[in-house]
Amino acid sequence: MTGERTEALSRRHRRFVKLTCVAAADDTDPLPDQVHTALAGGDLTITEMREAVLHFAVYAGWPKASRFNITVDEQWDRIHRERGLAPPPPDPLLPLTTPADPEARLTR
Repeated sequence: MTGERTEALSRRHRRFVKLTCVAAADDTDPLPDQVHTALAGGDLTITEMREAVLHFAVYAGWPKASRFNITVDEQWDRIHRERGLAPPPPDPLLPLTTPADPEARLTR
């Protein structure tokens, strides 16, 4: 061993791990700061963050995922307010093959 450190996980991958660990913990205080840092610093996009919340819900349950999701939305809004911007509408997470409107689905 030469003493050189080789990182197996990128900063971005470590961010995903950290966020899910913090979101799963019973102490919710660190979650807003971690989400804000990940989004404001550009480590993760809002679409990636929202997809992470969906995957998190499957493994950690909806109560914790709901808290995580609310925090993501709050921090996304905060980032844009701090920059004097309106938050853009979210990108769809899944490409829907059917219309969202129930009447349009029935006529199709």
